[in-house]
Amino acid sequence: MLTILRILAKALETERDRINDRKVSSDEIDVYESILNYDFTDSEVNSAIVIDAESSELDIEWELTRHGKRWTHDEIQDLLDMCFDGKSILEMLVKSGRSIGPLLKKLNEYGWYFEKVDSVFRLVQYEVVDNDLKAHNTIIYNPKHFYFGYIEIKKGWLLTEVTFGFKYPFTGIDKKDLNIEFFHNENSKIIEINKDFRTYTLHSGGKEIFNSKFKIEHSELGSITFNLNEPNDYFINVLYYSKEKKAL
Repeated sequence: MLTILRILAKALETERDRINDRKVSSDEIDVYESILNYDFTDSEVNSAIVIDAESSELDIEWELTRHGKRWTHDEIQDLLDMCFDGKSILEMLVKSGRSIGPLLKKLNEYGWYFEKVDSVFRLVQYEVVDNDLKAHNTIIYNPKHFYFGYIEIKKGWLLTEVTFGFKYPFTGIDKKDLNIEFFHNENSKIIEINKDFRTYTLHSGGKEIFNSKFKIEHSELGSITFNLNEPNDYFINVLYYSKEKKAL
């Protein structure tokens, strides 16, 4: 009987109910969710990404210039324009001068919802149809720079593996458009993204990768160079590494 009631409840769910299940709350947005779809070309936005002095972890800090104040017509229009342009949450926060709660509330008032379904992070605009909500525009949020990723190196007796990966997979992008170029010891090669659309296998071989420099490049994801020391296991958060080295 309980199973039948659950099936009936599921059947009676409206799209509005399903949106509430999918939508991302302010508590679910960390540094990495906030920078999806950001290309790191705005110095004001870049400066909002910091290393917390107490926890030594990445954080975001921006000026709450409009906190608690009424939204003006121009501010709302600017926010909606950023939605249509697929701007990152971080850009919306910095440009609006609001905290995350009021920002999401205002977006929802105008039919825009950030959602996470499986491993896909997206911004969806809904319109009211027959007293329910229907998706009108859907913008997929992807990593837009190598800063979003990490380097993981596993040293073995016979085999050393070097992986570059992202927390979120690429979605809706042709696999061939994600090829990167890997440079090491004056040699270079093209590397395809793995089937998970999240990781690249940069090296699988001997220990010659250590005590050397290597670089990865992509026309849109940018260019990152690493200097490795003695043979060891490594996990390098690229954004943290870049902020610590003041390269960003």
